[in-house]
Amino acid sequence: MFRTITVLVGAALTVSLGIQLDAQEPDHILADYALTSWTTKDGLAGKVWAIAQDRDGYLWLGTGSGLLRFDGARFATWESMGGAPLPSGSVRALWASDDGTLWVGFGEAAVISRLREGLVQTFGEAEGLVPAAVSAFAEDRSGRIWASTGSGLFGFSDGRWQHADAATGLPAGAATSVYIDGKGTLLAGTASAVYARAEGASRFEPVAGSSATVRSLTEDAEGALWVSDPLVGFRRLVERPGLSESRPGRGFRVLHDRRGDLWVGTL
Repeated sequence: MFRTITVLVGAALTVSLGIQLDAQEPDHILADYALTSWTTKDGLAGKVWAIAQDRDGYLWLGTGSGLLRFDGARFATWESMGGAPLPSGSVRALWASDDGTLWVGFGEAAVISRLREGLVQTFGEAEGLVPAAVSAFAEDRSGRIWASTGSGLFGFSDGRWQHADAATGLPAGAATSVYIDGKGTLLAGTASAVYARAEGASRFEPVAGSSATVRSLTEDAEGALWVSDPLVGFRRLVERPGLSESRPGRGFRVLHDRRGDLWVGTL
């Protein structure tokens, strides 16, 4: 079974292709992968902030200069593909839904665009968003899209974005990450804690404090949450007694693959 691992480092894109093995030692996890890198000389402009793969297999990259599509050989800007214009500025978050929709979250433009069947719809203050950079997307079991932004957590319903404010149990201020775990729980990271809202519940409850901004969340095979932050790097949210699993470094994104390996993107 062939697998694709994509690693984003600064302005470079590295894609690894290899054969899945039953077991591998951590030191040799890339031993059976071929590595190829693309940089600005290949058409990859700007820092890479986000990546998503759509149902047709294309990779979409959110960069400091906008949205790019990668087919495995060439990069194409959204504008060069003849699509309707997108807001200018950096793309900080991406989400590819199963129905073919691509959600695009912007930094400086502080808006969200929905790309579907070649059409673009952009949402801003008129649709309920409070202007702020978008950091991440997640999709719950009902198909509802959630966005973490510098103004808080927002959920999309009936053409509008609804703010999950203090009445829902979240603190005022930025939501720096959002994630749906295997039980359907909606999790939001902030500058000081991780909050959870069980599927079907109406309020968020704090599940763990943090000494630094929670930039990303992921779940391991045991159902334990891992987070990344700019101080510790990455760590299991609740450490097992007698075992420290934190690592130093400026953590940005964390992700568990289907085999259970943890991948970490740093700054």
